[in-house]
Amino acid sequence: MNKFFIGISTLFLGYIAFGFYLSFYSLNLFSKDIKINNLFYNYKIQQNIYTNISIGSGTFQSITAEAQQVKSNFLLFTDLNPQINLDPDKYVMNMGHLFGAKIINEDRSYTVYSPNNKIVTNYTDPLFLKDHKNEILVINHMNTTKKWIETGDGLDVFNLKNSAYKVGLNKKISTLWSLLFYPFNSRLSLLRLYRDPNEELKIFDILSQKQKQNMYLSSEATAKAIPFANWLVKFPSYENIFEIASERIIITSELSHNIKNDKISLFRALKSGSFYISIDSLGDSNGFESYISDSNTNQYTLMGDSTQLTTNLKLHFKLPKEPNVFHEVVLYKNGERIDHLNTVSGDFIIKTKGVYRLQVRLNVNLPFPDAHKWLTWIFTNNFYVN
Repeated sequence: MNKFFIGISTLFLGYIAFGFYLSFYSLNLFSKDIKINNLFYNYKIQQNIYTNISIGSGTFQSITAEAQQVKSNFLLFTDLNPQINLDPDKYVMNMGHLFGAKIINEDRSYTVYSPNNKIVTNYTDPLFLKDHKNEILVINHMNTTKKWIETGDGLDVFNLKNSAYKVGLNKKISTLWSLLFYPFNSRLSLLRLYRDPNEELKIFDILSQKQKQNMYLSSEATAKAIPFANWLVKFPSYENIFEIASERIIITSELSHNIKNDKISLFRALKSGSFYISIDSLGDSNGFESYISDSNTNQYTLMGDSTQLTTNLKLHFKLPKEPNVFHEVVLYKNGERIDHLNTVSGDFIIKTKGVYRLQVRLNVNLPFPDAHKWLTWIFTNNFYVN
């Protein structure tokens, strides 16, 4: 019996000691900010957030307070199958509140948002969505057997709930490690449960060659029980989810803090694909820029837009921080890796037609039981060269 208690005590003390070490562990991936004047404005938005009026646990006010801790600019609330018309968009506690909906029925599964049309029955009618395509953003859900809205604007390529669920099914011991040490370092524990959505990206790249598609991030923030394998764990908080990843809107003019004007600018950016997805657990990506330029005309093509092939096209990028680990900026064409650079800024020469996008990858050193891993920090939306 004494040996049993000694063994249990040793394990417990080891757990506390390693947890204490993790509580002070920092990724430390960047050395300094890069001071260069940006051409565009960058705004941080979290979307697919559920409140206590549907499947979430938080109120609008409490969720806003948590989002302020991670310096979000906008929240897109998409409560599940709302029964009444949605509130108008507004600023609350100096943060933009946008109101959309997540629609799941027997036939379809998708997310919708409109800056002006807040009538719920319109959101649930596929014919209305088709006839009013320019008024409503429609994001089809990937990990489902249900039919998609054919006129949808893109796919939820990044779904944090589905990502964690897949890790839970395939990496049970690793998931258990994250759960055990979550109280000591929640950021690191949740980062270990993130994986690049490689299967979803393959589907996205194939579809993008047939018609324009945008990739979207679905935070799936509920602050309720999330399934891992065949059991439930009541974590993480809204703030923890917002710390993992975000969408970063890129626009050419500064917002006015007048919701009447700002919601239109945000809607256009979300619908056109003028944003990138940032894995914020690795570092703040505010200030990242990427665009196609034509040296003859001085014209810029933003993410999500198309341009004609000329002899002077360059896809430019600029990182906001200087990594102090190995990194690479990878150029993809039609879903295939074709080039890379290891610089903090640079240009890829575009010589042929195709669908292009970038991924910024970092070689991250994680503590035991992990080691060095290549993780993607930034995913741009597509650039279309015709």
